[in-house]
Order: sequence, then structure tokens, then C-alpha cells
Amino acid sequence: MNIWPWVIGAGAGFTAGYVARTRGQRLGARGAGGTILPSPSVRWLREAYGALGVWTLGRGENTLPEAAVDTGLSQAEAELVEGRLRQATVGVVGAVERLERGVLIVERLGDRLAAMLIPTGNATAGVSGEKLDRIRNDLQALLEAMAYRGVTEELTSGPAATIDTPGTLALGLAFELEQQLGVEAIVVVVEGGVTRIMGISGRADRRLLNAVLPLDSPLAQVARGEVPGIRTPLDPAGNAVPDRRHRAGHAEVFVLRGDRDAPIGAVSLALPGDGRLAQPAQLMAGQILKQAGPRLWASMRLERERTVARTDALTGLPNRRGIEEQMAMVGVPGGALVACDLDRFKSLNDALGHSAGDAALVHFAGILKELVRGSDTAARVGGEEFHVWAPGASLERGAEIAERIRTRLAESHFIWQRAGWPLTASFGVAGVPATSTSVHSLPVQADAALYVAKQRGRNRVEVAPGG
Repeated sequence: MNIWPWVIGAGAGFTAGYVARTRGQRLGARGAGGTILPSPSVRWLREAYGALGVWTLGRGENTLPEAAVDTGLSQAEAELVEGRLRQATVGVVGAVERLERGVLIVERLGDRLAAMLIPTGNATAGVSGEKLDRIRNDLQALLEAMAYRGVTEELTSGPAATIDTPGTLALGLAFELEQQLGVEAIVVVVEGGVTRIMGISGRADRRLLNAVLPLDSPLAQVARGEVPGIRTPLDPAGNAVPDRRHRAGHAEVFVLRGDRDAPIGAVSLALPGDGRLAQPAQLMAGQILKQAGPRLWASMRLERERTVARTDALTGLPNRRGIEEQMAMVGVPGGALVACDLDRFKSLNDALGHSAGDAALVHFAGILKELVRGSDTAARVGGEEFHVWAPGASLERGAEIAERIRTRLAESHFIWQRAGWPLTASFGVAGVPATSTSVHSLPVQADAALYVAKQRGRNRVEVAPGG
């Protein structure tokens, strides 16, 4: 799964380092943090410590430093610091040097440098002990973010990235938030009027995944756009999972927005006790959600379009394209294909009308949905013809599936406008490796066996001859 675009947009690498090094203080204490690289994170880091300037120097001798400099620092003074960074004259790791305007602290990570100038003559001048450690930690975090950004640029400069599914994006978002903030995260989306949990982080209850939320739950209310956000001591998911123990503390629930700033879901972050996210963490979370929301929405829209393109509108089953894609999946050790065709379907249409024919197709599709479960796929591939693909199944297993469907249909009662009509179907079965060495040959073989079943009296199952 590719979550690097979020790292680019949200500066997650910087916040990751910050959180990892200030784990005990991140929820309540003010500290350095950033959300977008390069400029805002550098500026916020300077503002958090009241520094005269923060500088970063990337790869290459001619790389210009990125800096956030207070207006009170002259150009000459700024150039002095940048010159020292270029020449690396202030040391290699953890260097501290007193200059005329303040104390310069420099950290190195590989061939990258970061520096902060703390002013003298005020309360922030005491740079020692815990405060010095925090500054060094945050400068190292900034350097880590620079390294992450370099990897990101390499990843995103090549061919277009693959499109992730909504599920993988939601899970990636939940885990990213937990990694950066150290809190349990839940991601929900609204589709078709249903609010469903699509992503959970590692600390969350696994039973929550794919659960439908009660309408009155905090997460559902925010996801539907009824409120912009909630901070609540209640379980944000409501009673979506029975007998779920709610941890003591609070949850901050944020709206997740997609195209044109419209709500598409929500995210909850669980905080222990009466904790609150510190402002830098709030900014980071907001930026991650701002970047992730449109991407998740685009993936959901694409998924809907894909579903429509692969679904038979009448029966709701996959169409020929849908089942062919399932059969083409890599890594399946063969399988069995069952071809099904309703008997005397033209006579039904002629006698009762096309609406009755459509109802018969829906009736048969309902039986397939009832009997075909698990990894198997049932599809309407055209007219009154259906296919069932059972990956990994033997030819004998395919014949058993066909016989079970045949029996169930023959015993069912199809009623149209108070008049009954006997429905039966004929079946042909082929399989890999029993009848073919390739799944691409199975439709032709199964259809040929189906034709034999029709010729031999209908309402029967025939198996293709072995290869």
C-alpha cells in the first residue's frame, strides 16, 4: 500500500519523529511540530521555541538552505549561520556554539543538517538539560522528515502509482494516525446512506472493522455532516459491536471531507483520561485528513464506477467482465467453472411477457446468491446464461455445485401474477487441470458440456471430457 502522498502533504515524517521523542508530553504539552514540509514545519518549529531562526540544508554542495528566520535577524546574521552550515564548521553531531545573537544548535543526519538559533537575553536563552534535549530531538525529527521526503520524491517521480482500494486507504490512514500520534484511530465512511467502519488502527478492536454504526453514534453524526466535530467521553462507535468495553478517556472526532469539501466520513482518535491533542498534533492530524479525504473519496468513486461496470443491472450479480476478472486472478491453483442456462426461457417470455422473464432471471439469481458463498463467484454472462466460478475446486466439486443449484431451482416455486411456471436449468462443468490446462479454455468447454445437457433432455448436469 502506498501512503507516501499523505507523508508529502502532511509532513508526517517530521511529526513521527516529534511524537516518538516526546511520547509522554505529546497530548498535553506544547512542543514543536509541523504538518507540511518544508516551510510551515520549519516556521512552526521556530515559533514553538521562540528561536531567531531554523535552517535545514539538504543534499549537495550547492543546495540552498530552507529557513524560517525572525524579522529581527539581519541578513548578514542569517548568512553567517548559513555559511557555517555549508562549511560544516560548527561540528558534526549535537554541536552547540554561542554566537553574538544567541546559541546555535546543529544536528546532522547523514548528509543533511538542521540548526536552530536560540536568542540570548531572555527566558529562552537557557539552553541546557531537558530543553536542549527537546531541541535536538526536534531537529533530528526534522531531518528524518527530510529523508522521508527524499524517498517520497523518488517513489512519486516514476510511473503513476497504483490505485489503492478504499479499504486499504482507510486502513492506511488509521495506522498512519496511530503511528504519528500514538492513539487508537477509527476511520468511517458514508456510502448509500450507511455509515460503516472502513479502517481501524492496530490498537482498535478488530471486531469493529466493517461494522455499521448506529445513527446516533458520535462518529456517524460527524460523518453525515450533522456536526463539524465532537470531543466526547462516550464510545464514538456507539454500540456497533455488542459487549465492547469502552476505554476510559475521551475521543476527538474529526470530519473527513472529499470533493468540494463535502463530508464523506469521519475519524476518531482515542485519548487517555482527560487528554487533548496538543496544537501541533491537531495541525498534523488536520493536514493528514485534508490530504487523505479527497484521495479516499476519489477511490470510493472509482470503486463505484468499477462495480457498475462489472455488475449486471438486473440481477445484481457480476457480469461477464466481472467473473472473467475473478478467473484471471493470479495465484489460484485451478478451479471449476459451471455454465448454467434456464430451460425453455423463450417459451416463458412468449407466454408471460418479458417482465416475467426478467422476474425469472432475478429468481434464479437469488438462488445463486443463496447457494454460492465464500470465494466462489456467480455471474450473469448474457441473456438467460449464468456462470459459477469455484477457484481451487476439483471437477467433481464443480459438478456437486451444479447439481445442488439444479435441484434447488427445480424444487423452487416461481409465481408470476398468481400463475406458477416450472423453472429448470441445464448445466455444463469444466475444470483445471481435469479438462484443460488453462482457465481461459473453461468457458468454451463448460458451454459445450451445457449444450450436451440441453440435447440430452435439459434439467441435468454434464461434465466436459477430460483433457
